[in-house]
Amino acid sequence: MARVVVDVMLKPEILDPQGQAVQRALPRL
Repeated sequence: MARVVVDVMLKPEILDPQGQAVQRALPRL
């Protein structure tokens, strides 16, 4: 799952439902 977080951070242009969920989970991690 860490790879997904890195991918989202590296590509903020891509806003997918999963990406938003990951961003919300970042502060919890």
